[in-house]
Amino acid sequence: MAEGGTPVDLGGPQQRHVLAVLVSQVGSTVSTDTIIDDLWGEQPPATARKTIQGYVSSLRRRLPDDMIASTPTGYSLNADPASIDAHRFYAEVDRAAKLNASEARRASEVLTGALSMWRGAPFEGIDDSALLQPEIVRLNELRARAVEDLAAADLFSGREAAAAAELADLTARNPLRERLWALRVLALYRSGRQTEALRVFGDARRTLATEAGLEPSIELRVLEQRILDQDPILNGTHALDLDAPATAAVRRNPYKGLRAFEESDAGDFFGRTSLVRRLVESVTARTSRGLHVVAGPSGSGKSSLVRAGLTPALKSIGLDVAIEFPSRPIAGNVGQDVLIVDQLEEIFALTQEDSDTYLDSLVDLIESPDGPSVIVTVRADVLDHLLVHERFAEHVARALFIVTPLADHEIREIVTAPAAAVGMSVDPDVVASIVADARGEVASLPLIQFALTDLCDRTSGDTMTLDGLTAVGGIGGALSRRADETLAALDSSSSSIARNVFLRLVTITEDGTVFRRRASLETIESLDG
Repeated sequence: MAEGGTPVDLGGPQQRHVLAVLVSQVGSTVSTDTIIDDLWGEQPPATARKTIQGYVSSLRRRLPDDMIASTPTGYSLNADPASIDAHRFYAEVDRAAKLNASEARRASEVLTGALSMWRGAPFEGIDDSALLQPEIVRLNELRARAVEDLAAADLFSGREAAAAAELADLTARNPLRERLWALRVLALYRSGRQTEALRVFGDARRTLATEAGLEPSIELRVLEQRILDQDPILNGTHALDLDAPATAAVRRNPYKGLRAFEESDAGDFFGRTSLVRRLVESVTARTSRGLHVVAGPSGSGKSSLVRAGLTPALKSIGLDVAIEFPSRPIAGNVGQDVLIVDQLEEIFALTQEDSDTYLDSLVDLIESPDGPSVIVTVRADVLDHLLVHERFAEHVARALFIVTPLADHEIREIVTAPAAAVGMSVDPDVVASIVADARGEVASLPLIQFALTDLCDRTSGDTMTLDGLTAVGGIGGALSRRADETLAALDSSSSSIARNVFLRLVTITEDGTVFRRRASLETIESLDG
């Protein structure tokens, strides 16, 4: 606080702690017991109450008369909230949020003034206070949002180039704030730099995946699609709310495009109830540990099955589950009840010695009386490669679970159940079309998910229609349409780089079999251009 512009000496850290607690609860009584607990925890000194009284007396001498009042149970701060920076900050941010899009320049001025009140971290020096933590979190989050709102205000008031430069710095310092990425992408697009905007979207996707294991939010994905479509709405004016860069509040899309379902997606995973039940029964029925091989063609949904279907089911009955990719010899998983090795075919991207070592360590776990149940997913067309390893081959015959083509009722469930969960319906003609196109096709699941993801994004009402499905290209054409659009958005240099990237993501064996392979970020970044 300051009096007449002069800083006031508030005394030692514990005395300032007491005042901070009262400031955070301005106008309300804070009990003496609450203050004592916050200062000393479960072991306060015997003189705690007298010490608090001493702190309050000292503060009263330093502050204006009657600012701290005593009550029968504690103390309260009698001050106008408008005299406290935190409350003034709240009010100014709220005022800026109520301005409409045509007042973006005014919003920028208000937010700049609000942010200028910050002089360090909230309650700096006493941020270990349990009582102050909710207020500290609230202030930090609101400050982050105000920074985003200021960038949005600058963008929508016609300062696209300046906003793009500022947002490049902000995304570097706050890499997990998706709204900053969205604003940066939009600023680049509105500056006429579409190719760079799409490159930055790729940076956002990679950063979110690397640092948090996340896919871009629906708002970011909608923005990417609108940039590819050169949607005129992106050049219009927008409200300065959380969803501004995505142009509207968007219903959550429950479909997953080309990515596998993860455990966190269990609520959206449908169509494999019977196979999940069989696997759970097999794991729990075995009197000794063993191997389970989930095999099927690429695109049949093996990873989704074990991650979003089987893993939650096993955990719901109290089993510990670990999941890994076969990139190194197994270690640290022996104590788990179940070990899932996803995409076992990736061992063929290793050297022969490393792949043999990996399979040997896997068999050691399978044969250990104290080891976990081991579940592997593998492409059916490479099973014969695995059977060359004699020790592993001995366990495969009695452990095989084949991922067969989806039955008609399973396809219908995959189409309609996720939509129903988010308040949408699917035209029966859409269901019939997808069932007809996918029937008997084992590897159709990614194409179904991709088409439905696109269709859901483009549906403005509550019903997904056949006209909409036709517009995205159906399950046979949606992916190729998107691929063509993405490639067309690249210049010749970027197209060459994209081709080189894809070549690094596959490996071909001597007999011509093609496998996916993982490439290090350093390898990709080292490519020419």
